[in-house]
Amino acid sequence: MEKISTTANVVRLAAGLRGKLGEMWTWETSGFYNQVNGDDEAFPDVRESRLQQALARTDATAYNPFGYTFRVQGNAVVADRPYTNPAATVDSFSDVFARNAESSILSGDLRLSGRLLKWWGGDIMAALGGEYRADDLADLRPPFSGENPANSGLQTTDNDFLLHPARPDVVGDRTVTSFYAELVVPLVGAGQRIPLVNTLELTASARHESYSDFGDTTKPKIGANWRPLSWLMLRGSYNEGFMAPSLAALFTSPRWSISAGAGDIDTYRNPVTNEGAYVQRTYFGGNPNLEASESEGKTFGVVVDVPGIKGLSVTADHWRIERTNLLGQRGTAQIRASDVALLQAYTREQLAAGRPIAAIDLGSGTADYKGDPDVVRYAATPEDAAAFAPYNAANPGNPQAVAGKIFSVNQPFINIATSDHEGVDLGLRYVLPKLPFGNVVLNSEWSYLVKSRSVQRPSNLPAIENNDLNVNGATRWRGTTNVAWRKGAWTGNLGAYYIGPWMDSGAATTAALYESLGQPDYIAK
Repeated sequence: MEKISTTANVVRLAAGLRGKLGEMWTWETSGFYNQVNGDDEAFPDVRESRLQQALARTDATAYNPFGYTFRVQGNAVVADRPYTNPAATVDSFSDVFARNAESSILSGDLRLSGRLLKWWGGDIMAALGGEYRADDLADLRPPFSGENPANSGLQTTDNDFLLHPARPDVVGDRTVTSFYAELVVPLVGAGQRIPLVNTLELTASARHESYSDFGDTTKPKIGANWRPLSWLMLRGSYNEGFMAPSLAALFTSPRWSISAGAGDIDTYRNPVTNEGAYVQRTYFGGNPNLEASESEGKTFGVVVDVPGIKGLSVTADHWRIERTNLLGQRGTAQIRASDVALLQAYTREQLAAGRPIAAIDLGSGTADYKGDPDVVRYAATPEDAAAFAPYNAANPGNPQAVAGKIFSVNQPFINIATSDHEGVDLGLRYVLPKLPFGNVVLNSEWSYLVKSRSVQRPSNLPAIENNDLNVNGATRWRGTTNVAWRKGAWTGNLGAYYIGPWMDSGAATTAALYESLGQPDYIAK
């Protein structure tokens, strides 16, 4: 019986200080450290090389996998009697599979804020600050648990435990230094009595970050709040964002899996050979060549403190966010479709150039493969050519060049898409007049999605554009409403939320199962 032991430790330290500089400025600083450790051990796990040695021995220490001894009876080998391997024999190929993972964050920051100067519009307020952060990630496995060492005589891209795939160590680190500044500038105050300018305020900020692995970036944000009347405010802002990929997305070691059962269908070969499913590997893991995601956002809106109804305000804001280099993975179906499209396009090109179908080389098993770069195929064999020949003879108008079987499909993290989202946010807040039974506040916030557009750019294929709304969570309407009550030390809250109709495009069921579930109305018909 295998025993799995897991030990986890968390260390978290945080401290802060704050104070004043003169009468107008305050400062605060903080430090933070968080470390997570995890150790996994499993015993007994089977070492493949030692098991092979035990199977190959011919003395009393040899391993008998059958549970019986055998003897020759007549001209046949028959089972003789039950047999239990000695513990020493089983122990000879048993070992501890181990793994150690550690992640830590160390950060510190300093912030100053206060009045920069006073002028006719009011106080110009400023904030200055800096931050430092160090991230470390390590996922380590001892020799033979992760990969076989070079001097072991075993394949170094594999490991020696039967029940665990090979996984090289993952090590990554990053330091980030950042500085930022913010300004709030009241251009016109309520006391200036300028027609249609009750107040006018500008805000501006910028943040500069220096990454040890992504270089430097500076992103701004500007905004304006204008009250033409005391009860009406118009506002707008523009901002840019930057997000580096996580250490895990960058450095997680490649690993692979295979589909259960017979395997997967080769969508290029199967229509020709009708060979059915076969076992293929699917690799996934980090990608050290990822780029940072960036964004650009714009908002403008209105705030109305409803005249004549004290405590009631209504807001409406239009927003738009455009993002580039979004992180993601292509699905295996998408990769296979890309592979088929590229192979068929190359075949048509070669046929148009006058090359016979039997002479077209798709580069299977080589670096010059003409299909999707995330598909690896075995070199085409004479048996493969023989399997394609009957189809090509029967379909002279649509012949297919010979390709070897798929060895693996790769699904690394990539900068897969850009997106453009646009919507309107609506809000209502009403602080009711004081009532005999306490104070009541009503809040209601709603969002209407005008546009949800994403463009994926798979390798070597034109962009795939998706403008679907009400699909996979991109519903038009979302909203929440809360009523809060307070009287003395007593509080209460009543809330409700609404999500508009949408369809899960990946969901599927049978008519019989749908009927057996009572025809639930959350399944799209």
